[in-house]
Amino acid sequence: MLGAFTDPYPGESLHSVYARLRQLLQCPSRREFSLQVFGVADSVHDVDSPGYIDHLVSTLPAGHSYKSEELIDWHTPLPLYGPFLTQARTHKIRMLMRGPKRQGIHFLIGLRHRSLEKVPQLRYCPRCVVSHRAEYGECYWLRVHQVPGVLVCPQHAVWLKESDVPARGLRSCSELYTAQAMIGAAQVPQLLALKEEGAGAILQLAQDV
Repeated sequence: MLGAFTDPYPGESLHSVYARLRQLLQCPSRREFSLQVFGVADSVHDVDSPGYIDHLVSTLPAGHSYKSEELIDWHTPLPLYGPFLTQARTHKIRMLMRGPKRQGIHFLIGLRHRSLEKVPQLRYCPRCVVSHRAEYGECYWLRVHQVPGVLVCPQHAVWLKESDVPARGLRSCSELYTAQAMIGAAQVPQLLALKEEGAGAILQLAQDV
């Protein structure tokens, strides 16, 4: 059982929660950390399709109130894709996210389609970074910022910036990086020029997501 847990922040991706938990526990052995938290020796991580959720919940400190379904609903992108999938397919994706094997999630969601835009690096909003550091003492990766097609922050209407952190296909927990560690000092945000053609649609899409 874990001695501590990093409570998720509002809108935080589960991928980000995993990264902060790794930093909190500071387990010297990558394999040991993966076995303890995820139940497998060689865990694979992806911002679109986090896994191992049932095992994570089973190891949380006594008295916690977290449930696997709630973590999926509030901290993964599945609620965005669910309305466009059959109930059977959505259920199967949930079971894969909860279990020890993540293979097939991208295919079931439809993210394997060659025409779909991929977001290779984790993205962030400079204004969110400043706000979160002031309120929580650290910033974190927001799930809405990682959705393909979302180019601006729906709250601040500024263009998202791309970090150096890969968002997909991470082969080990040692490749999980927190936003606080990877995003430097405050940067000047680039505002979306709402008077320009198409700007309103770009912002509306982000807010709808």
